[in-house]
Amino acid sequence: MKAKHFLNGLRPAYITQLAPLDIQTYTEMVKKAQLLEDATDLTDRIKGESDGDYHTHEEGNEEEQE
Repeated sequence: MKAKHFLNGLRPAYITQLAPLDIQTYTEMVKKAQLLEDATDLTDRIKGESDGDYHTHEEGNEEEQE
């Protein structure tokens, strides 16, 4: 019950990823939510770095494709 209440207070994107896991304990729900938040933060940082002078593999091979 406490785990479901915690789940309902999360961001909608987190709810859609955690709800199918059917986590029953509050402790496990908090752990999984933290892991999800950490992974989201990491991917956001990576995306932020790629907005600068960083080129993806596909962008760097334009000459080879011609």
